[in-house]
Amino acid sequence: MQGTETSRQVFYSIAVAVFVYGWMSVNIYLPVLPQLEGVFDTTTTTARLTVTIFLIGFAFTQLIWGPLSDRFGRRR
Repeated sequence: MQGTETSRQVFYSIAVAVFVYGWMSVNIYLPVLPQLEGVFDTTTTTARLTVTIFLIGFAFTQLIWGPLSDRFGRRR
């Protein structure tokens, strides 16, 4: 029974970490977006496109994470 409880704690820890990663990365990145235009000498549209690409990539990983959580996170 102890092994099941430990694996469940690891699973929940990873799930929370994935959620927090997406939330923190967007909240850290958006305030510095105007400065990135100057640093990388790019347009506003291109700088905003980086956020769009990140969110598309993050959404794509949910297609992988969802089935894995269904497979390993549920009781048999």
